[in-house]
Amino acid sequence: AAATGDWIAFCDSDDWYLPNFCEEMLNSANKKGSDYVICNYQLVSDKGVSIAVDTLSPIKKDLSVKNVIACGGVHSPTHLIKKHLFDKSKLTYPEGIGHSEELPVIPVLAKYSQKISIVDKPLYCYYQRSRDISASNSNNDYEEELLASITKMEEALGEEYKPEILFHITYNLFYGEILRMCKRGKPKKEIFKRTQKYEMMYPHYHKSPYYKNFGLSKRAFLFCERHRIFFLMKLFTKIHTLLIH
Repeated sequence: AAATGDWIAFCDSDDWYLPNFCEEMLNSANKKGSDYVICNYQLVSDKGVSIAVDTLSPIKKDLSVKNVIACGGVHSPTHLIKKHLFDKSKLTYPEGIGHSEELPVIPVLAKYSQKISIVDKPLYCYYQRSRDISASNSNNDYEEELLASITKMEEALGEEYKPEILFHITYNLFYGEILRMCKRGKPKKEIFKRTQKYEMMYPHYHKSPYYKNFGLSKRAFLFCERHRIFFLMKLFTKIHTLLIH
């Protein structure tokens, strides 16, 4: 609300941009005439190991508004957004929500964009400490805040974008929250009780037209979840944790 410049960029306090972030993002905006720009990012560990994360594959060949809303990512720091989109949409980050608060903002802003462009480079560095990974595996339950964010996203986008909303629901609830429960060592009965709850809320989640964009490993986890193959879900969880570390 206090910004007076033409563009809004985001950087968390313990992360950083590569030195050419602004140059690359603004060059893309000027060249393409875009008001909404997305880049990739890299994970940086305590040991200084960097892993480039490609989040742009699902939208490289299709920068339509609906595809970007569904698959363009929700992480604020990988976006450079024209200030007038915030003014036009009247969107603000929801107060009282500290988890997934970007859901009803970043994807929704694409709805108001005139032109979207991408920079296929990992220009943002996400510093992931070991203690951050441990914290993400703690007993904190973010479900209430996540469901609140999803509700706000549904209200902001409306029925026209139902398939796109369903993509985020599948990613955050059926994949993210269930994986988090597996990492916390929750018992099988409790995990599948939560799965059943989500299935009652969104029975056709796996029929989303964007489902194929999850990637093979995520689709495998979701398949095992849907068919209640618990030991394979636990195996996936162990591999996922090792890869993050």
